[in-house]
Amino acid sequence: MDPLATLLRDTRADCAVFDRSFLRGPWSVPVEGEGDRFALVILLGGDGTLTPAGGGPLRLGARDVAVIAPGTDFVVSGRGVDSEPEEGAGRVTLLTVTYHLHRHRLERLVEILPPTLVVPDEVGSCPLLEVIVDEFVHERPARDVLLTRSLDLLLLAVVREWFERDEANAPSWLRASNDPVVGRALRALHEEPGRRWTVADLAARGGVSRASFARRFNELVGESPIAYLTAWRMTLASELLLEPGATVDSVSRRVGYADPYGFSEAFRRHLGLRPGAHRDLLTAGGNGRGAGRVGDRPLGEDSVDQTS
Repeated sequence: MDPLATLLRDTRADCAVFDRSFLRGPWSVPVEGEGDRFALVILLGGDGTLTPAGGGPLRLGARDVAVIAPGTDFVVSGRGVDSEPEEGAGRVTLLTVTYHLHRHRLERLVEILPPTLVVPDEVGSCPLLEVIVDEFVHERPARDVLLTRSLDLLLLAVVREWFERDEANAPSWLRASNDPVVGRALRALHEEPGRRWTVADLAARGGVSRASFARRFNELVGESPIAYLTAWRMTLASELLLEPGATVDSVSRRVGYADPYGFSEAFRRHLGLRPGAHRDLLTAGGNGRGAGRVGDRPLGEDSVDQTS
């Protein structure tokens, strides 16, 4: 499993709030960012401009998908059309979705994504969008579940597409995933984080000498193989500690530490707190779930004729 797959594998939208707005004439829709909620913005028909707080305007064409990081206020605006928003008329339809992710997945995505990004619809119609739009129109059983699962897939597709673009400035570990030598080692580390890896073991995966592998890994990833492994183990441990029934001892074994004390010390050096204190802090802080602020509307409720 490659590092990006590891990051996105368990990413799930939680408490998503969907809003569809029909717009005509010059229009402007401000959205207040929340500290733990991503936002997705999609225009269905027409085009507009997305302007994040403190940033320059970004063009948003029909069926482009914009992803806005938590805590970022933004405004979506456009010229619109003058016709009445009757069914089938040339109206502008704005979809806005806000959703919560698990705290650690949230933090890791925020680290690698820009505050605002737009992935243009350059390859034609997106089947996922068709599913989402259809569910908005038809009130059918389990609509909220299907919308949320579709959002999961849409987020995965957009993030992957973004990192394939030249302007993405992908993190070093993601670029290194495509290297025939280092990529194999990264996949091995993510598939078996609890294994007692040595640099020699990883070099053998790539079919090169230990010295050659260590040098190549440092050049491409920006740190040593063991430092990368330790960081990945601590990130994984911070999530495992929140699982029901998890103990420091059981988590330490799952991430490759035979000695819970040694694991606790490594965890403290990496995250600033011992495992138990870290878990207590997150548990006391709650999960951050709740309704979004895009009008505080129920799931899928429409807003018609918003104008400036």
